[in-house]
Amino acid sequence: MVHQATVTAPVNIAVVKYWGKRDTKLHLPTNSSLSVTLDQDYLCSTTTARADAAFKKEDGSPEDRDRLWLNGNEETIAGNGRFERCISEMRALRTKYEQTKPDATKLADLPLRIASHNSFPTAAGLASSASGYAALTAALAALYELNTFLPSSPAPAHLPIPALSKLARQGSGSACRSLMGGFVAWDMGAHADGRDSAARQIADEAHWPDMHAIICVASAAKKAVSSTAGMQATVATSPLHAARCGVPAPGAPVAAYASGRGLVDGPGGTMAQMQDAIRRKDFDTFAEVAMAESNQFHAVALDTRPPIRYMNDTSWNIVSAITAYNTLVAQRTRGQRKYAAAYTFDAGPNAVVYALQSDVREIIELLLALFPFAEGAAHDARTGMQAGERPFEDRLGVFGEEGWAGQAGVPEGWSEGVGPFEPGEVKRLIHTKVGPGPRVYEGFGRTDEARAVLGADGYPKKL
Repeated sequence: MVHQATVTAPVNIAVVKYWGKRDTKLHLPTNSSLSVTLDQDYLCSTTTARADAAFKKEDGSPEDRDRLWLNGNEETIAGNGRFERCISEMRALRTKYEQTKPDATKLADLPLRIASHNSFPTAAGLASSASGYAALTAALAALYELNTFLPSSPAPAHLPIPALSKLARQGSGSACRSLMGGFVAWDMGAHADGRDSAARQIADEAHWPDMHAIICVASAAKKAVSSTAGMQATVATSPLHAARCGVPAPGAPVAAYASGRGLVDGPGGTMAQMQDAIRRKDFDTFAEVAMAESNQFHAVALDTRPPIRYMNDTSWNIVSAITAYNTLVAQRTRGQRKYAAAYTFDAGPNAVVYALQSDVREIIELLLALFPFAEGAAHDARTGMQAGERPFEDRLGVFGEEGWAGQAGVPEGWSEGVGPFEPGEVKRLIHTKVGPGPRVYEGFGRTDEARAVLGADGYPKKL
């Protein structure tokens, strides 16, 4: 019998930013954060995990170690604290289960082979580590059938989300938010052991289904300063970050960080503002807080010594375009609406523009007019584009039954001082929307070989 599980996990893009750990071993954040989970039909990590005594080394001898591939490239597990910790914690849970159930299949002692594939650029500021570690944790939970002894979510996922939230955090802090759909908070918690630092769903994807996102891929290149390195440099050196978190100075001891303080977690802070905006479906407040949070995050990065610059010139051109568009919207509605679009940038140059469904077509046409694709722009695996795919595909049908046929244009009254910019500054435009949490395709008694990214031979499929 093949013991295998395949899971997809979504990208989440924060609108209240997580940047910095007060405990690097337990991945405890210096402040709470909040994100929107994006639909997996367009952006996801797919992970297949298999446990098999029949795995062989290249020389034909029995396999004696776990192996993992990311986008077809083998990664070293031994010595990689995040991979190693995540796998060992999940295996330990399975071992405990087998000790209490003598008739259970002994999976914990079998070598693992794991393949993971991202449908979008990796390490370019699109939260690939969050979806990747969420998918890894969920796939191992399905493989080891942890739902049989941990509190689990309803069918069809069956995943033990509360426990997984804390385990996924061990790999990538924001991965805990990718284990739930809709609008998800990660509470910083107050306890030193991290038992209360976990994800919490503010509202599911059905609460505000009009929330859409337009992703502007400005660069698919791996960022020069990783999030892990960058955030710890910020914690150690940035006075602005200290003020954001309500601690007296950079490099403050762990005990100085406490929930309920600072610009994020304090009374009336951005966490409270954003949660209230989501519950009331107040886009003006949502947009204002999201953009202010993005601005402050990148200000904190620049306040780090030495300074860290994640945004590029194209990023700032997108900021200018969205700012001008919101000004126009406020003018034509005579102040009834302040915002129709909200930009946010994670640790990279790529923008995510949140908007309501009613405004999406106008915003897409505007972005396509201001940021024309380079002539001959075609399939580029680094941007997540598939062969035969165009830089913009109207998957959600905003251009009607005929689909997108090159429509682009600025709205009436547009400021001539903003754009158009150089062709090719934006490499790809992805339109998506708020979506659900992980999906289990194999595991818990289900099989779906077509969705697996690990082949029958125990090696990653060529995708």
